Amino acid sequence: WPCALPCSLAMPTRLTANAKAQGYVGEQANGYLGVVKNASGAQTLVNDINSRRKAHYEKIAQRNKTSLQVVETMAGKKAIDKTPRGQ
Repeated sequence: WPCALPCSLAMPTRLTANAKAQGYVGEQANGYLGVVKNASGAQTLVNDINSRRKAHYEKIAQRNKTSLQVVETMAGKKAIDKTPRGQ
């Protein structure tokens, strides 16, 4: 998977952190990543991570008997709060 991002699909957490630190992707209020700078592989990374997040959010929503939207919103707020300024 050739990309401009320093990457390895075997390490999605590290890859996401690197991509965020370099300004390629960023957290959104809806609980998902978005592309900030269009770079080779950025959209693929975002799609992969968002797919994993949605599956996780769905499990949380089901376990807590709440809507997916509530979980997404809470996750988005938490992720943005944890993200260093400028990322």
